[in-house]
Amino acid sequence: MEKTRNLLIFLIYSAFAFDDVLSVGQSDCISQESLWRIFKLNTSNIKQRYIRIDLILTEFGFKTMPILALRFNNYPLFLDQNDASSLISNYADLYSYENQLKEHSLIFDYKSLPQNSIYYLGIANPNYENSKISYILEFSQYDDYICASDCSNNGYCSKLDSCSCGSCYIGKNCGIHASKLTFKNPTQMEVKNNEIGYFEAILTSKNFSSDNWKFYINCEWSGEIGILYVGNPGNSVDELPNSDDYFSRLNLGNFSRSGSIMVDTSNFSQKIVLVSVWNTLVNSNNSLLVTCQLSKPSSSSDSYTIITIIWISIICIVLSLVIAILIFFLFRHQARVQVYDSNAFRVSGINQESIEKMYPSKPIKNVASHLGNICVICMEDFKGDSNVRKLNCGHIFHVECIDEWFKHHKACPMCKRDCEVPDIVVKELIFDELGEGTRMVSSDRGGEAEFLEIRVT
Repeated sequence: MEKTRNLLIFLIYSAFAFDDVLSVGQSDCISQESLWRIFKLNTSNIKQRYIRIDLILTEFGFKTMPILALRFNNYPLFLDQNDASSLISNYADLYSYENQLKEHSLIFDYKSLPQNSIYYLGIANPNYENSKISYILEFSQYDDYICASDCSNNGYCSKLDSCSCGSCYIGKNCGIHASKLTFKNPTQMEVKNNEIGYFEAILTSKNFSSDNWKFYINCEWSGEIGILYVGNPGNSVDELPNSDDYFSRLNLGNFSRSGSIMVDTSNFSQKIVLVSVWNTLVNSNNSLLVTCQLSKPSSSSDSYTIITIIWISIICIVLSLVIAILIFFLFRHQARVQVYDSNAFRVSGINQESIEKMYPSKPIKNVASHLGNICVICMEDFKGDSNVRKLNCGHIFHVECIDEWFKHHKACPMCKRDCEVPDIVVKELIFDELGEGTRMVSSDRGGEAEFLEIRVT
């Protein structure tokens, strides 16, 4: 058992080649023929916040691409040499490996790393048995916020080691163009052999009538083989599709001359969809002419939903109109009631000037009346020195009493006859001048005087 364990350890470490230390500011040209090349980072002279490790390939063979990885307190390892996703590390540049780039890099915030740890940098060559690699390895430090590469096409460095790209540009440095997909017109693109063509669809709420963010992506191509992949990268470079994504589609049999996929973006953090087509013909000069377009699903349930929404809208409009009409008539009736009440209870009398003109004050002894000797307003008898006013109906009242009454009324307190007679002055002569039981009354209308002799019985 002990021999087996020692043999296993020997087989594992025989695939490693070790170098002593990699320090800040160091740049070495290295040739590697083993699976792993391990370096121990010297952190004693790190004075700035951000550290960066760059690997620039100078020599590599067919299907030979390294993986740059960092692990704390132990060496980075593969659980399966043929499966990059089985890599055990804390940091790794899998993007450059999957996309066959010549420049690889790791960038991280040194202050965020666990302190008092040993940092092991590993360069893996999964195809070391068939081909060696040569590269330049550089270790540097920075104070400023940096990205692995310069962001192009109006992209900007939004977070550590990542460019945030604008519309229709993707990739680590926003250098990959993606044709825009819409619901209106199809988009066409040529994809050369063993290359990937990208389409990008940015969705907005105006494209959808509800919260149902489902739609179809329909693509056709003129070549023999094409593999369609749909994903949601947002603005993250790490979520770009890799070869494993395409082969998983290929295993499903999606390699005909066309492809159509239903996509539901309801749970997407960003309403962005990346569509890519891979021309897998390696040893051929044939290109794929790819045409893609977005379309909305048309089903009976969607039609039913639209009809339901229309009917609900109509009912809401009708109810709103009915409520508005009822409110209008209610306020109109209330206004009429208020006008009626104000007219009914409005009390306006006769002004004092008109009272003096129409009903001059006279001593009671000069006024004769057969209608009683009591003022019905104050219910007191007329005395010999009382001043009274005699109304056009013949009733007599104390001056103070009737003046107060006329402040709020226009009619006689007893018979309710209208006492407001505009532009008429009633003059009465004294009884003694005409004889007993005789009155002479004159009325003045517009400057003309009329005299009436009234015989009192």
